[in-house]
Amino acid sequence: MKVCKHCKSEINQKAKRCPQCGGDLRIWPARHKIMTGLGATIVLIVIIVAASGSKSGNSNNASAQQPPQVVDASSLVKEFDANKIAAQDKYNGKVIQTTGFVTNISSALDNFYIQFKPTNDQYYVGTSYQCYVSKDDAASVQNGQQVTVKGTVNDVTMTLIQLKNCSVVK
Repeated sequence: MKVCKHCKSEINQKAKRCPQCGGDLRIWPARHKIMTGLGATIVLIVIIVAASGSKSGNSNNASAQQPPQVVDASSLVKEFDANKIAAQDKYNGKVIQTTGFVTNISSALDNFYIQFKPTNDQYYVGTSYQCYVSKDDAASVQNGQQVTVKGTVNDVTMTLIQLKNCSVVK
């Protein structure tokens, strides 16, 4: 025999409902199947996202250790201008090394970057690329200087090719 938690009367040990008051005696997950299912689904999603996040972090470290593919800056820009989707398929996640002319050195929220154009043409207004670098690398260059960088192609927004994990080569 056990005691009903609702009316405190003695009832059969195997009873799911109290015969006296009709109170539900099942454990919480059995009484709330939908909420239990949603909670389990959320926990599973969190586990999957956490596991895939750690895998992608490892692949980023691996890509940073790949030997760079040397790419002419003008050719890189022309490929993205001709077909962004095809160029992204070819370059995203790949480590490249390219040489361009510094047009901007700055930081945003302690993320230092150097922006480049592919040519030394004073009136160039086409697609450019931006490398996120260390503070030391950013401080080591000047606007107008020709610089070679190595980094992982990340994305293209409007007319700006973004490279992450960059370093100044020379």
